Amino acid sequence: MKYSHCGQCVEQAVWGDMFFTLGQAVIRSGFGFVTGSVAMHAQGVYSLADFLTKVLNLVSIKLANRPPNSRFPFGYGKIQFISSIIIGVVLAGGSGLFLFNNLTNLQNLASDTPPSALALLAAALSGVASELMYRFLNCASHENNNSAIRAAALDNRTDAFSSVAVFFGILFSMLGFPLADGLAALGVSLLVLRIGVEIAYDAIRSLLDVSMPQEQLDEVERMANRTPEVLEVMHIRGRNIGDRYELYLQLAMDQDLTLAVSHQVAVGLKRTIRGRFERVAHIHLETTPREKEKSWLVEAFKEAVDDRSEPGASGTHEVAQADGRGAFPREDSQDGTT
Repeated sequence: MKYSHCGQCVEQAVWGDMFFTLGQAVIRSGFGFVTGSVAMHAQGVYSLADFLTKVLNLVSIKLANRPPNSRFPFGYGKIQFISSIIIGVVLAGGSGLFLFNNLTNLQNLASDTPPSALALLAAALSGVASELMYRFLNCASHENNNSAIRAAALDNRTDAFSSVAVFFGILFSMLGFPLADGLAALGVSLLVLRIGVEIAYDAIRSLLDVSMPQEQLDEVERMANRTPEVLEVMHIRGRNIGDRYELYLQLAMDQDLTLAVSHQVAVGLKRTIRGRFERVAHIHLETTPREKEKSWLVEAFKEAVDDRSEPGASGTHEVAQADGRGAFPREDSQDGTT
């Protein structure tokens, strides 16, 4: 699936994920009560929590798409990181409490009657649906470089993995291991705890101005070095500002270039970089004048010319200047007049 960078595409992906998560919460909780599966019921509760956090996700994306202004000249992109932190903390905190509660009451998780076979079908279909939604959102997040959608995608991948654990927990419970369904519920808690911590950690790194991907910085450096007027890339760095990047470049250029030519080179290079990386929103480019190194052949020729132009040098002739009458000046021996 191919996406282009636009707020409408991002918003549609989030709306789709919200309704999908709400449907998963209703279906999982319903099948949990009907079939008697503790693990399925736990998944339903987490899906409901996911739905509430994704409402916050949608609000953050709407705010992030607001255009820059005088108060926020670089836009509102970083609000997505705040949203991701909240989602991660809610998921990690809720799963941690559920995990602690079930560990302290592990014996109560053993059911006298195992879940029905209908729970197996529900767990399998739920897992397949979550994996498909993960792939949809993962595509949208990469095409739009959106951290909030990436967090939602990872959340659906976790749902898919947890559905596998629930499936086998129900299966072993039906085969005569009553604790299996409860242990599967604990496994779901551990998976959700892990993904919640990862989401929050990645968002915190981004708020601390995590670097632009190194492979992209290397490509920008190669593009600058291919510019004939650029002698050296003295400094390059980039940072993440929401779903876009900010780039800083310091270039050494030939000091013989005029200011107008240097400006044209800088503008052309910026245009080339933005054409290659549409996520780069701001480019700060500084030029430093430097003497262009000449080849050894040019230097040798210059030295030979200088040697021939020196007075008294071998192979040269001293030239006297004629006066206004066309005669050469002569010096008197006594008074120094000419």
